[in-house]
Amino acid sequence: MQNVSPEILSAASDIGTRRHGIIEDFHLTGCMVADEGDIPFVKPYFEWFNKTVERVTLAESIAISLDHGYAGTMDLLCVLKDKRVAVVDLKNRKNLATYDTDAMQLTAYRRAVGADTAISVVLGTEKPEILVKEWVQAEDELAWRNFSLCLQLWKSANSYYPESWKPNGEQNEPL
Repeated sequence: MQNVSPEILSAASDIGTRRHGIIEDFHLTGCMVADEGDIPFVKPYFEWFNKTVERVTLAESIAISLDHGYAGTMDLLCVLKDKRVAVVDLKNRKNLATYDTDAMQLTAYRRAVGADTAISVVLGTEKPEILVKEWVQAEDELAWRNFSLCLQLWKSANSYYPESWKPNGEQNEPL
């Protein structure tokens, strides 16, 4: 594996953050404002969005699971044209690919908000291309098992057991 300079990593992060921000602003306002150089890279997303999404329900919103004691920020909760509710997560990557961790993140959000499905959208950072992956039930179930194990490990390592808290602020023993 080759070493990548901090400057290159920072520039790549800036590109991804900027393009993610263009799409986030669109979800929140309905308007797209982008530099000329970014337009070809976000255009595939807007084409997919217009073909697939009926309406935005929430954008850049926190999904909280009180039952399991976790939270995170979803990129998009929307109603698809086929009337299913979907959690959508956007990634900007050099290589178009999805990973098990993408599925774990999305299944946690999907279960926290009660969505019907989870979709990863990966935009290319070097070429204007897109990968859309809707996670099927078997993948979602495996991701949930893996996420639950990671969550248990994290809670144990951090002595974090919100489901055992008492109303008066005292904490029960870990479950």
